[in-house]
Amino acid sequence: MEPQVSPAPFRTDATGAALPAPAAAEPRDLGFGAKVASESRQRLLNRDGTFNVEREGLTPFASLSLYHFLLTVSWPRFLAFVSAGFLLVNALFAAAYTTLGPGALGGVTATSVGERFVKGFFFSIQTLATIGYGAVHPASMAANLVVTIEVLVGLMGLALATGLVCARFVNVFHLDREDGRLGVDITRIHEYERVG
Repeated sequence: MEPQVSPAPFRTDATGAALPAPAAAEPRDLGFGAKVASESRQRLLNRDGTFNVEREGLTPFASLSLYHFLLTVSWPRFLAFVSAGFLLVNALFAAAYTTLGPGALGGVTATSVGERFVKGFFFSIQTLATIGYGAVHPASMAANLVVTIEVLVGLMGLALATGLVCARFVNVFHLDREDGRLGVDITRIHEYERVG
C-alpha cells in the first residue's frame, strides 16, 4: 500500500519558492443559476441592489402593482388615497341605502332623495367605523343585509389599512443585526421623498 501524499498547502515555482495564493475571483452567481450567469456578460443586479433587467413584451398595466404603489408613495398621498377610499366606500353604501327606499333606515325623517342620501352617508360612516350611535338603524331585511356586507367591508378595510401602515414602517425602520437596536435607514426615507 502506497502512502498517500496530501497536496502542499501552498504553490511553489520551479525553484521551490512559494507563490502567492491566486486572487479570489468576484463571485458571478447571484442566485439566479449558472445558465443565466453564463448567457449574460452583464450583472443581473447592480452594486446598489437595483435590477439590471429590462422587461419586454408586457402590456402597460402588467407591471403595475397597487400594493407596491401604496408602499412607496409619500405619506401625504398615502393618507389621501386611504381617505378618498373611505369616502368612496361610504358614498357607495349611502347610495345603496337610498335605493332601498324611504323605509329602509329607521329614525330617518327625510323625505327627499338628497336628504336620505346624506342620512345614509353618515349612517354608513357610523357603521363602517363600528360607532353605531343608534339614532338611525336598519328597518328592513334588505337594509340589514347591506349593513352586514358593510360591516365585513369595514373590518377588512381596517385590517388592510393597518397592514399597509405597518409595512410602510417596516420598510423604513430596521433592526440592526449586530447590536439589536432599532435604527432608521435614511436612504429609504429619501427614496420615499423622491417617489412621492
